[in-house]
Amino acid sequence: MLERCPDVLLLDISMPDGDGTTFCQWVTTEFPKVRIVAVTIHDEYSVIRRMLDSGVHGYVLKSAPINELINAIELIWKGQRYISPTVEYIVRQSASKAVRLTIPEQRILHDVCKGFSNPEIADRLHLSVETVKWYRKRLLAKFDVKNTVSLVSLVLKEHILPDCGD
Repeated sequence: MLERCPDVLLLDISMPDGDGTTFCQWVTTEFPKVRIVAVTIHDEYSVIRRMLDSGVHGYVLKSAPINELINAIELIWKGQRYISPTVEYIVRQSASKAVRLTIPEQRILHDVCKGFSNPEIADRLHLSVETVKWYRKRLLAKFDVKNTVSLVSLVLKEHILPDCGD
């Protein structure tokens, strides 16, 4: 256990011996008072989204001017959040690109959110288990998530299928 913790931690998410997202989640769990600023070269929506979901309080690109980083640290230290304007733009642009789902994808996603297993979904929709697995992989790719838990969480959070949360 650390004797002293920083108020604000600057985290480069590209770590040579680990994953910044996992480290961020660990820090926010073990040291909830520590505020985290991701300082990184990564400007891809999927990386930004994972870091924001993992609990960072700020996200600044390494290409940003030093005064932006200083401003971010000050705001985060005061309890606010800070997302650089460039990153905000990337998030806004990516979020506005609605994922288009086919009817079978909608049905499978609905059943996944309801907790049905692959064999149960296959039986309900009169498909093979392999076809259901293929659609599930396709849904993960379309929503740019790594696993079913992340997929369901996103669907519920963003109200992608209105009747999924009921």
